[in-house]
Amino acid sequence: MKKILTLISTLLLISILGAINFDYDADMLTRAAAYNDYYKKDGGHIDSRLRLGLNSELTEGLNFRLAIEIGEITWGDNATGGNIGAGGINIETSELYLDYYMPAIKSNIKAGLQYLADHRSLVLDHYGAGVILYTDIAGMKAQAGMLKNLENNRFAHDDYTIFLASLEATSPVVWGFNSYVGYDDRNDDGEISFLPYVTLTAGPATLDLNPFVCYQFIDGPNKTGFGAAVKAEIDITPIQVGADILIASEDGLVPYCSYYQNGLFIYGYNIIHDGLNLYWTDELYHNNEETFISAVGSIRFPVTEKHTLFAAGGWLKDLGMELNGGIESQLVKDMLKLYLYGAWGKNDDSDVNNYATGASLQLNF
Repeated sequence: MKKILTLISTLLLISILGAINFDYDADMLTRAAAYNDYYKKDGGHIDSRLRLGLNSELTEGLNFRLAIEIGEITWGDNATGGNIGAGGINIETSELYLDYYMPAIKSNIKAGLQYLADHRSLVLDHYGAGVILYTDIAGMKAQAGMLKNLENNRFAHDDYTIFLASLEATSPVVWGFNSYVGYDDRNDDGEISFLPYVTLTAGPATLDLNPFVCYQFIDGPNKTGFGAAVKAEIDITPIQVGADILIASEDGLVPYCSYYQNGLFIYGYNIIHDGLNLYWTDELYHNNEETFISAVGSIRFPVTEKHTLFAAGGWLKDLGMELNGGIESQLVKDMLKLYLYGAWGKNDDSDVNNYATGASLQLNF
C-alpha cells in the first residue's frame, strides 16, 4: 500500500510541475572533518546534504514555494541513509507556503512554512510555520505576523506562540529593528524582545550595531536582560580585517532558534562547517548567571584571483579561546568552492586542547 501511495504522489507531483512553470534554487554541501571532544576522544565524520527550492507564479499575485532538504546524510550511517544500500529516511520539508498579493492594502501575505531571521540571528534564523504580512511603509520594508513555536494538546490552550514585527530602511543608512513577543500558555510565561540595529559605512570601514533588550515575565521575579552584538569590518585592499563582539547581561536574551555566527569552529558557529562547535549554546546569553562576552577578530587575504587565506581568533568569557585558519578556493566561478581549514581551542575548565580540521565542498546552482 505504501508503495502505491508513493507512486501516486510522485505521479501527481510530476503532473502538477508539468502544468505549471517554475524556477529553482539549490545548493549542495559535502563536508569531511576530524576532531576531538571534551574528553580528548578523537573522531570524525563525512556528511552530505542537498537543499532544493521550487518557486512558481500560479497566477498574477499568487505564488507558491516548496523547499526540501535531503540530508544531512552521514557517510556509513544507517539512520540517515549513508550506509551501503543508502535507504534511510532523509528528506525534510523546509518551506511550503503561498504568497498572495492583496491589492486593497498593497501588501503580500505568506501563509505556511517559511524562512525568517533577525538582523544578526540572535533570536531566530530558521524555518517556521505561521502567517506573515509583508509591506512597504514610506519606502521601508515592514513585516508582522505570527509563528507557532510549539503545539501541545490540540484541545487545550497550552501552546507557545510568537508574534513578530520588523522594519528596515536603507537610507540614509541601513537601520531598523526586530521585535518579538513570545507567550507560553502552558507555563503562563513569556518574553518581549526588541533589537534595533544600524549599519554605518565610511569609506572602506563598516560598523554594524545591534543592541537588544529582553523583558521576561516568568514564574517568580520578572527579569530584564540587555546587551549588544557589534561587528566591524575594514577593507584595506587586498586585506579585509574584522571584529565581532557579543555582550549580554545576566539573563540576556530569549532565543527561539538562533544562528549567531562569530566565525569560530569549536567555540561558535562557522558557516564553513556549523556542526563542529563543542561549547556554544543559546544558554551562553540566555539564563546566563553573569555578563557574557564573546570577542573574535578575523582576517582575509586573497593570494590569487581564486584563492583566499582566512584566519580568526576569539575569546569567550569563562569558557575558552580558539585560533583557526584555512584557505577558500574557487574551483568553478560563482558555482563551486572548496574550503580547507583547521582550528585549535583551549577550554578554561579543563586541560583539554580541542582541535578540528577538515574540508567542505560547496556547490550552488
